[in-house]
Amino acid sequence: MAAQQRLAVAAIGGTVGVVNCQAGETIEAGRLCATIYGEPHQRALGRLEAAKGSLAQYERLLSSRTPRRGGRHSRLAQLRRRTLARARVERNEIDRLRAMLAEEEKNEKQIEIRAPFDSVVAARYASVGQKVAASAPLFLFTRESRNLAAEFGAPQEALKPLRIGALAEIQSDSDPGRVLSGRITEISGPPTGGGSVIGRLVIEATKSDGGFAAGSNVTARIEIRSEGRPAEAGGHPGPAPNSEGSE
Repeated sequence: MAAQQRLAVAAIGGTVGVVNCQAGETIEAGRLCATIYGEPHQRALGRLEAAKGSLAQYERLLSSRTPRRGGRHSRLAQLRRRTLARARVERNEIDRLRAMLAEEEKNEKQIEIRAPFDSVVAARYASVGQKVAASAPLFLFTRESRNLAAEFGAPQEALKPLRIGALAEIQSDSDPGRVLSGRITEISGPPTGGGSVIGRLVIEATKSDGGFAAGSNVTARIEIRSEGRPAEAGGHPGPAPNSEGSE
C-alpha cells in the first residue's frame, strides 16, 4: 500500500460514541477522531432508548385521554390516572438508566481512533450512535509522502522482540533482486475480544531504490537488537520471523 494512505478500523465491535474528524478536514497526528464503546455500554444505551420510547407512548395516550368536566369517576378518567402513573414510573426508570449509562461510560475503557500522522481525512465511514463490527472501516487518512509501506500479519510471539524504529528491509517475491531499506513504523496487537493471536506490523521504506507493484507479496528482514546493545555498523538486518504481507 502507499504509505500516505491508512485505513483506520474498529478494534472491537460496539457503538460509535463520538466523531471529531470530518471528511476533507486537515488534522494533526494523534487527533482523537472517534471513540467506540463495547457491548455493556451498547446494552445500557439500548435499555435507555427503549424506556424513552415507552414514555413517549404514554405521553401520546395522555394527550388523547383528556378528562371531561364532571367525569372524575368515568372510565376515561381512570385510564388517564393509570397512564399518568405508568408515565411517572417510566420517567424514574429513565433517570435510573441514565445514571447507569454514565457509570458504564466512566468505568469502561473506550477504544480511541486517532490520526496516525498529519493528514487529510479522505473518507469518514463512522457516525455517532452507529453499531460497528470488529475490523469495520471508520476513516481513511492520506498524506503526502515519498515512502511506501508494507503491512504484515504476524503471531504475537514473533512481534514481541520488535520495536518501533527498528531497521528493516523489504523484498518483493516477484522482484527478488530489489531490496528497499526502511524502518518499523507501527506494531499493534489483535482486536480486543476477537480471539485472534495475529497482530499487525507496518514497515515504511523510501522509494529511492524504486518501488514494487501495489498489492504484491513481500518479505521482511528485520534487525533485532539486544536490549542496550547497539547494532554493528554497516550490519544488515537479520531474518524476521516468517512474516509475509502485501505492499
